[in-house]
Amino acid sequence: MKQKFKKLSFIHVCKELPDDMSHFENDFDGIVCGTYSQEYGGGNIKDYCVYKLENGKIVDQIAWYDESQITLSDHQDRDKAEEMIEKYNLGDEDGDLNYSGNDSSGTEANAEPSRAGTGNPIISQPPSSAGPVHGVVGHAGILTSSIKRGNHGV
Repeated sequence: MKQKFKKLSFIHVCKELPDDMSHFENDFDGIVCGTYSQEYGGGNIKDYCVYKLENGKIVDQIAWYDESQITLSDHQDRDKAEEMIEKYNLGDEDGDLNYSGNDSSGTEANAEPSRAGTGNPIISQPPSSAGPVHGVVGHAGILTSSIKRGNHGV
């Protein structure tokens, strides 16, 4: 079996999610970080961790979305995705990258990645309905993060 989306692919997360995922972010453009299998081993290649794009910049990293909740964007640029992710992970705010995805506005925005959080616990539980996992992938591809539940405005 082959995974549906490759790392560094520009994607869109669907608007409609199941009721047990009502607390997850939805209807946004993103970049594939990897499958559960790529992050933690095992055979789960259907659940994906994605970088969330907002106004053309990476603002968060969220896990786990099922492959059926993701579509491949028309625009693909692996080099740009890799550079955006590197700047996001390093907290570099001097970037001048542009990304124009499948958003409804059709506008292009400067991609200046936000500061990545540090010092959070390592998350290694399997995908569940407990809540989305937000954070950054640290050195050696380890997801360092905290679990957010319920309203993201909290």
